[in-house]
Amino acid sequence: MIVGWALSILLVVSQSEQWEMIGTTNSGVRILVDAGSIQSSGPERTATIRLGSPGSLAGKIVEARQYERFDCATRHWALLGYVAYADDGSVVDHKSPGPAPATMAPVVPDTIGEAVLDFVCTYQPGAAPSSGAATREPN
Repeated sequence: MIVGWALSILLVVSQSEQWEMIGTTNSGVRILVDAGSIQSSGPERTATIRLGSPGSLAGKIVEARQYERFDCATRHWALLGYVAYADDGSVVDHKSPGPAPATMAPVVPDTIGEAVLDFVCTYQPGAAPSSGAATREPN
């Protein structure tokens, strides 16, 4: 039930997927943002982020999709939920948004996390696709 609910949140948010490459970490993990999932509410935005690697990310996990909230004014972010997948597409792990507000944390400057926040906070629907960001360490 919970896995289905978590999947439905990510799928509803990403009905018209528009994956934009943000960059690759020094360990080879590709970070993409689904521009079609970006939603605004005042200074805050939410988006679906995809982490993938040619090999595994951790154990059986080869891809994860995270639902994150960004406060563009204070440059903070929070992980709201995620679904992690094995190479056969099966769900390995998940976290659904809880009833309490997610704890916001500052984005570390000069990291791929900052590149994600910058993309999400400056994204304008209909704008030309990005060319991707430089390789950075994850935050």
